[in-house]
Amino acid sequence: MEEIFNLIFERNKVVYVFLTFFSTLGVSYFSAFIFGANTYEIISHISFSILVTLVSALFTANKLADAKVKKASTQDITKD
Repeated sequence: MEEIFNLIFERNKVVYVFLTFFSTLGVSYFSAFIFGANTYEIISHISFSILVTLVSALFTANKLADAKVKKASTQDITKD
């Protein structure tokens, strides 16, 4: 499972962050227009999307760092 995660997200970190931001923003706008949002609510939806994107990016960076440490610790250090 970690190999799949690393393969997808290690090479496409920027794509993942943009997908997270725009998907969260899209869901926020969709719900805002269904419930009839005003300008302040739309600004709060944009702020929420930015917050979710930052948390997601931090989670991804943490997961990648853990995977790299785990990979480095399992490699043979005593190579000639």
